[in-house]
Amino acid sequence: MEVTIKPRTGTAEIEMDVTVPADDFLPFINRTIATLSKDVHIKGFRPGKAPKDLAVEQIGQDHILQDAMNEALPIFFARAAVDKNVQAVNRPAISIHEIGPDTPLHFTAVVEVIPEITLADPKTLKAKKKPVAITDEQVDQELKRIARMRSVLTDVQRAAKPNDVVTIDFTVSINGSVIAGGASKNHPITIGEGRFVPGFEEALTGTSAGEDKTFPVTFPEDYSKKEIAGKQADVKAHIHTVQERTIPPIDDVFAESVGKFTSLQELKDQLKKNIADEATVKEEERYLGELAEQLTDKSTFGIIPQSLIEHEIDRRLEEFAQMLAYQQKTLEEYMLEHDSSLQKMRDSMRESAEKHVKIGLALREFAKQNDITLTQEEITEEANKQLAHFASVEHAHDEVDPHELQDYVESVLKNKKTLELLGSLATT
Repeated sequence: MEVTIKPRTGTAEIEMDVTVPADDFLPFINRTIATLSKDVHIKGFRPGKAPKDLAVEQIGQDHILQDAMNEALPIFFARAAVDKNVQAVNRPAISIHEIGPDTPLHFTAVVEVIPEITLADPKTLKAKKKPVAITDEQVDQELKRIARMRSVLTDVQRAAKPNDVVTIDFTVSINGSVIAGGASKNHPITIGEGRFVPGFEEALTGTSAGEDKTFPVTFPEDYSKKEIAGKQADVKAHIHTVQERTIPPIDDVFAESVGKFTSLQELKDQLKKNIADEATVKEEERYLGELAEQLTDKSTFGIIPQSLIEHEIDRRLEEFAQMLAYQQKTLEEYMLEHDSSLQKMRDSMRESAEKHVKIGLALREFAKQNDITLTQEEITEEANKQLAHFASVEHAHDEVDPHELQDYVESVLKNKKTLELLGSLATT
């Protein structure tokens, strides 16, 4: 097999010219004829038993060559890529120049490849870990959060006041038309939380169950939906219930109810440790992320494949759409509200997406140069930890593809090892 490589100027693409000897392509043709012959019916012969020349005539030479080529091309492209150490990042665009039953298979494949990277010396990287200090105020805030989660709501027959939860039906209208997303039923609102536009929660103060109330609100000038920013709206609300929130006192009894703690102090100590552990992990991630950025900024790259950048943008858009779905909103609705378009969103993400791709390529090259590998035991152990989060083995098997899990775990562990080595070599 003859293979020549020609870079395409100004792009991350190469053109790979491949000539496969006829003798190497012939087995694919014969295999295709044998497969297709099974469905050929020729008078006087059982299916699959007709002479080869009759079967070929019945099937058609073009059909045979097309099917044989479809099977052979991925194999010969992969062999050529390995032979020439081509690290392709997207599907090749293939053009056929010559094909026949007795001639070589000649094709060209255009594909984007990993660029050449000259890494900076890790010892030139400088970053410092920030000390982690946990205050009593942080612990108290966490205690209050836990206590609030354990609060009890009780229906009350009185006027609503701050911290009460009122459940209402409401509509928000401008010039008589209900705005997009401006209607809800049985919606719980905690008065004073500040989750609604200014004046909305305050207007519910003093209302009682069964009451109807109409009141105006004004959207802030910097409101996210530009078409209604700064405008006045009319709210119609029907109050279903008023509930008083009772938060348990934070004391030894509360500590015992939270877990196996004998005193409030013991709970505080555990919370402080948990907060410190979480903060330490976040600081380590920030520190290693800073080193990865420095490594990328100080290294030199060939042309970055556009397919990698587009793939990263696709991933970000998908994540953003999922986040919007939790808010019961679509990407199309978001674009309409913000006078945007898919292309504008892609363009706004392009610079940071390219930076993310370059960081990934730099770390990949660093791992390669330092021969960072994983054992199957390491991968299996981490995969089992991930599976342990599920309620049962059966549930895990229903929810997780084992091959995808293996790939994910391998990627995470290798990235972790790579960053840890980078951190050990850098100047702190």
